[in-house]
Amino acid sequence: MKKKLIALPVAIALFFIVFLYAYKHFSQTSNPSQIQQDNYAVQLIWQCPGVMLLRKAIVPIADKIIHEELGLDNTGIDKKETLFLGKDRQPLSLYYLLDMQELGEQTLIITYNKVVQSRTSVPQETSITDTIDFFGENHDELVILVQDPAEELQQLNSIMKNMAHTADSIYKNTNKNPLFNITKSEQFNFVPHIGLGRIRSASIKRYSKDAGQTLERIKTRIKEATLAIIHNSLTPENKKIFYTSLVICNLSKRENIIEYALGDAQKNN
Repeated sequence: MKKKLIALPVAIALFFIVFLYAYKHFSQTSNPSQIQQDNYAVQLIWQCPGVMLLRKAIVPIADKIIHEELGLDNTGIDKKETLFLGKDRQPLSLYYLLDMQELGEQTLIITYNKVVQSRTSVPQETSITDTIDFFGENHDELVILVQDPAEELQQLNSIMKNMAHTADSIYKNTNKNPLFNITKSEQFNFVPHIGLGRIRSASIKRYSKDAGQTLERIKTRIKEATLAIIHNSLTPENKKIFYTSLVICNLSKRENIIEYALGDAQKNN
């Protein structure tokens, strides 16, 4: 009798554990807002001597410009805060999948596996241009545009976009929810570019009472300095871009979930 009395509370506890797990799982799958969502991108890994040279040269110059415009001591204690952040090995993004359901990673990978090896040709005719601009949500990311005369990158963008839509349809058939936010992901037209660095625009607001005008002066000076480096140091040869692999990256976690060696066998991370 004593054993039965001991076993009963244990059974009740196990019942509630199973019930709560099942309830949590059902709530997550039926309510997309409770499912883990991250931002993803399909990207090309590249090599370009000109970009590497340009990045190395512009980062300290841009940082000095910002300090000067804000009236900060560029050699003293204020220099400890870097106000222009360089971007090492920034890939070229072909397509974004924003607010993607993390549970849909395998659906995305399986869909891309079917086409990447058979339909992805390596772009041969692309190079960086002399055109620079500021992109991003806050227009504080310095970028250089990529010349795509044969529209090879545009074609890859279309393929990646179609595959993402296919994965979305497959995911919705089994999960009732969209794989990712298509409207948000496609709010901007595809413009091939490579990031060089970013102004810490939030810091500008801390140091300047008229942050808007100050930021515009900073951006103008950084553009002028970047163009001077391009005209003095870059050549048609070191402007050429070579691509080594295509990756699907979880931008939120800053990690690649799969990598395809272009023209070779697929590699998983």
